[in-house]
Amino acid sequence: MKLFTGLERDLQLAEMRNTKEEWLKYCVMAGAAAFVAAVAFWPMAAPVAAGLSFAAVYKVPWYRKKSLAGRVEAELPLALRSMATLIAVGLPFEEALQQSCEGSGLARHVGIALKEVEFGAAVPQALNSMVARVDSGQLQKAVMQLNSIYSKRGGASALKKLSEEIAAMQKAALREYSGKLAVYSLVFIAVSAILPALFQAYVIVGSAFMSVSLTPSDAFWIPVLAFPTIDLAILAFIKLKRPFFA
Repeated sequence: MKLFTGLERDLQLAEMRNTKEEWLKYCVMAGAAAFVAAVAFWPMAAPVAAGLSFAAVYKVPWYRKKSLAGRVEAELPLALRSMATLIAVGLPFEEALQQSCEGSGLARHVGIALKEVEFGAAVPQALNSMVARVDSGQLQKAVMQLNSIYSKRGGASALKKLSEEIAAMQKAALREYSGKLAVYSLVFIAVSAILPALFQAYVIVGSAFMSVSLTPSDAFWIPVLAFPTIDLAILAFIKLKRPFFA
């Protein structure tokens, strides 16, 4: 199905062993369970509950993929700076690569790449296969620079400069997120505190002076279930907007 073409790739990059068909089955099961539960308590919300549950489960591989890439990106500037120093003092390329990534989020991926080299793969090929396993544009830039250094077309200074550029990009992304966080916080406060109070006032005033079309079930479940669900959705949105390397 063309609609779900990215799911298989997300599952691979998230290091999940499920097939696309299996995961879609889990999504449908989650949606169906939410639909049945909503029908039992608040039938009007059943389609929304089913859609949200399906979407939440569907996005799990994407979120895990981004989280794994974020762990790698968080360690990338320091690892590149360390490798630039090791290469500058004359350490062999493979040894500098291994030592610079020890104890970081890159260590496992670099270890796999070096194993491939031991089994006969060329170093650029092994590094490119590492890029294929991690959904990170920053890692791709780093590997391009490493391949350039390995083929003697660049030096340690270029690697150090790249580490500074990536660190600057990450700081800029964090500053941008901090600025947006104030707006997100105001939206959350409005939805979690002001909107429920206005709704309660509408119900009280409407029932006393106007003909309110809300049923007793709606008047109960909207503040009990609908508003908390919106709050959770806003919190999830805020978390998704946060840079994954942070």
